[in-house]
Amino acid sequence: MLTSTEDPYFRDALDLMFYPSAVAYRFRYNRKWVSKEFKRDNGQLSKTKIANLVGKRALIVHILTEKKNGNYEIREFLPLREALINEAIVVGEFLWLGFKLGDWVLYRNDIKENEPNQYHKILKAAICPDSMDIENRLVVQTEIIGIETIPDNAQLENTETLSNWTRIAKGISRFSKVRRDSSKNVVFMKFVRIRDATTNEILNVKAIDPGKQGFELKSERSYAIDIVEYTDQKTEPFELELQAEEEVVSPTISKTEIRGKYDVLHFLVFCKPVNRDSVSTLSFEPKTENYAISRAFFWIKIKTRKWVYVGIPLFFFAISTIFTSEQFFRLISNQAIDIGALVFGSVGTVFSTISLFYLRK
Repeated sequence: MLTSTEDPYFRDALDLMFYPSAVAYRFRYNRKWVSKEFKRDNGQLSKTKIANLVGKRALIVHILTEKKNGNYEIREFLPLREALINEAIVVGEFLWLGFKLGDWVLYRNDIKENEPNQYHKILKAAICPDSMDIENRLVVQTEIIGIETIPDNAQLENTETLSNWTRIAKGISRFSKVRRDSSKNVVFMKFVRIRDATTNEILNVKAIDPGKQGFELKSERSYAIDIVEYTDQKTEPFELELQAEEEVVSPTISKTEIRGKYDVLHFLVFCKPVNRDSVSTLSFEPKTENYAISRAFFWIKIKTRKWVYVGIPLFFFAISTIFTSEQFFRLISNQAIDIGALVFGSVGTVFSTISLFYLRK
């Protein structure tokens, strides 16, 4: 799956550099960019053939394009990361592909300023050996051999993953310098982790709602968010703001300043008490129009602490009900008891307590 340096698709590359593995993303393609193998004889997209893409492993490739004689040509292939396609939908004249992000493509050395990257020739031979025209070539099914990958990692101390990410960022920066219509410097961000501010436990991406992947947080807990920033060009300082739905999340540290070529950015949020589980978002909004930078967001689910507000009171309700029963009083005072009445009374108390819990819901 190819994404180009043309606007607005260059923004996709910025987002793909930001998100961690397992997060969902999407591409959309006009049918003229899709390989003929996914079309009917009349040139229309085939829903049957498109449906076969679901479950396929994919390689996401950023391409430097140049317009010549009214057509776009590929000047360089720069693979970014793997993905797993989980949705493939024909919507009128275009193809919508949803996928989960996977491992990063591994670059063992820095990409040189004036030379194609190490994978360019492999991809050119597999995708367009005879022509650099991009028509029918942005979604292609072919076998790629020789692409190494490296897993994502949620540790700031993992220099291998972050160094590799920086090499990819430098490669994309080269494209922005070559493009004659590129008027904005590029600033890259990488989401590293979100962790419990008290226990330091790192949260993993999970399904929090049908079709939504994100992070599951607990109410009345604080969470720290760590982001790495990089650019190889001089930047004037500007703010990055964390925005949230204030009814459920209160940003404690909501703003940070991007002022140099590389930095680690920290945010802190507090999840407010909620009566029921709530799905919301955390978004990162750069307060500038002078730079090309991701405006990414995450889905989050705030889990209510039900056992704190309901479970414990119901537990004491059940215990007190048993303690005040006649048969229990007879038992502790060494009087004759009706075992059946005591057992059924205890079972009844348990079911009554459970029914109160579900009545609340």
